[in-house]
Amino acid sequence: MSTLYTTILYTLYTLSWYPPHLRNPGRRTSTPRPSLRAPPPQPRVRTLLCHLARAKPVWSNSGNMACGLPHHPETRKAFRLVCLFALLLPACSARAQSDRYQLYGGYSYESNQLNGVSGHRQGVNGWDFAFAIPPWRDLRFKIAAFGYRGTNQGALEHPYFIMGGGQYGRNFGRKAAFVEALAGIGNVNPNWGANGSVGDTASFSTMVGGGLDTPISRHFAVRVQADYQYAYFKANLKFTSTPTYVPGLPENFIRLSTGLVWRF
Repeated sequence: MSTLYTTILYTLYTLSWYPPHLRNPGRRTSTPRPSLRAPPPQPRVRTLLCHLARAKPVWSNSGNMACGLPHHPETRKAFRLVCLFALLLPACSARAQSDRYQLYGGYSYESNQLNGVSGHRQGVNGWDFAFAIPPWRDLRFKIAAFGYRGTNQGALEHPYFIMGGGQYGRNFGRKAAFVEALAGIGNVNPNWGANGSVGDTASFSTMVGGGLDTPISRHFAVRVQADYQYAYFKANLKFTSTPTYVPGLPENFIRLSTGLVWRF
């Protein structure tokens, strides 16, 4: 449908540059031949278009009316501008959908918990929020916050992370794909170690990944994304006075998220 739309408009725009005798070589430029009988009634839409375009009606041998291209120089210029505007409108509309602020919220899943050593690995559910500003050359600045809550090895964990970075996206038809790279910090409750032992409450964290936005209305889209995340919290699993490095604690995580994007 979009290809046919573009072809018709481009043809009309091209024909508007040719003189009348070249556009319609077999048509007489004089007054249409008189007819003893009245022409058949014409559709209102066709008649209205002729009046709007200030085009001279052309009568065929069968008595049907066709709307010729405008002859007046100023009208032809206006006609070209209208064609160009109509050709650029779909591209401008698609661009306007992406040149917006984005507010995202949804469900998140982490592949393991902070104290999930070998034999005790367990995924955890949580929430995910993100905000991104309009892009500059398809690159946005993005702030993300997400957290989880779960229990593993007799300890309650509720870590959360705040990150910032870049999100690069491209449109593919109505859908929009993106990749991102973020860095920030994470925080967790003190007694997250095995059996409630004390551990570090803060850690540096990075994340890289990407996702896909599928629009469901003018302002909303469904997002599905996957990321790799690095984070390491020291834990006091050896009952020392301060948190220490413990071999086997997870550092690499896979994060999955899905939810709604509000584009405004």
